[in-house]
Amino acid sequence: MLAIDNGRKIHFEINGNPAGRKLMLLNSLGTSLRSWDEVVGLLGDQYHVLRIDKSGHGQSDPHPGTARIADNTADVLAVMDAVQWDKASVCGVSIGGMTIIDMAIHYPDRLDKIIISNSSSYVSPENLMERCVMIDHFGLAFVADKVVGRFFVDQSTVSSNRRYMVALRDFLSCDGANYINWCNAIVAMDYRDQLHEIKAETLVITGQHDKATPAHMGQYLHASIKGSTMIELPYGHIPYMDNPEKYAGILKRFIS
Repeated sequence: MLAIDNGRKIHFEINGNPAGRKLMLLNSLGTSLRSWDEVVGLLGDQYHVLRIDKSGHGQSDPHPGTARIADNTADVLAVMDAVQWDKASVCGVSIGGMTIIDMAIHYPDRLDKIIISNSSSYVSPENLMERCVMIDHFGLAFVADKVVGRFFVDQSTVSSNRRYMVALRDFLSCDGANYINWCNAIVAMDYRDQLHEIKAETLVITGQHDKATPAHMGQYLHASIKGSTMIELPYGHIPYMDNPEKYAGILKRFIS
């Protein structure tokens, strides 16, 4: 646990081999670092893995006031400094991927290889703003099944899926006002004209059935980041929860 900004706490965990390759995992809006548990277990002893709860998620305190993607970057850098990581490879999903884009543009020396998964450099506001209105009026539970269901490829069976229940608990434990703040941060984000500045070795992962950040958004990232590679997976918005074994294998091959 790390306390910054007048006592605001950021929760993080480090697992694996301290002598292994450094790897950060940044999760999506509405999920905690617990969502990576199965992936971390599959990475073995060759990686030193750092996971961070975004503000208002998991065990991290909410971020005060208006949020920007750069605020999440600042928290990630604060944790890296606290654990004395000068540089690391990093994989981020959704807003985690947006944070990587911001870091790769503004703090390229802190990154080794980067994996931008199920993410985008720009998101049109309509769907997110509609979700925010519903959360503001009725609470997170009102939208939970729809939002968490999109994490998975087969929405007809999610209610009987153990991983779905993990994701649902994560979502319902979020701070509602902070969740809305992060939605506003995503809507305010536009990195389309800066993607050419990214120099890190980049893998873009898209989801064939991703309704939150459809595959064309990842394809745009791939076309705009020089030298990047791309993989399209037959999953939804959080592919590492649909198939942690396959996702961990992709990370191993790219990073190693």
